[in-house]
Amino acid sequence: TENYPIMILVFAPFPALERVALTEKFVSGGAQKPLRVSTWAGGAGLRGASVIRLLGGETLAVGFAGGRIGDLLADALDKQDVPHIFTRTASET
Repeated sequence: TENYPIMILVFAPFPALERVALTEKFVSGGAQKPLRVSTWAGGAGLRGASVIRLLGGETLAVGFAGGRIGDLLADALDKQDVPHIFTRTASET
């Protein structure tokens, strides 16, 4: 038997940008001053592809993206080292 490389193809029909704000202490109803804000490519499919890469696997994320958010998603995936191919759309993601 031969060993073939395994790649997991991930279809991401609902990509999203996720922003996480780190605060020193959360106070419900109060004003929050974030210490740091991080932006990640998200949505269930893209989170899955990111985890596959973090665990050392090979993956390719595919889906639809458009407008400025689509550009930001592609940039975020590049920074997360997740290979991707998006079909560009006329409408904003």
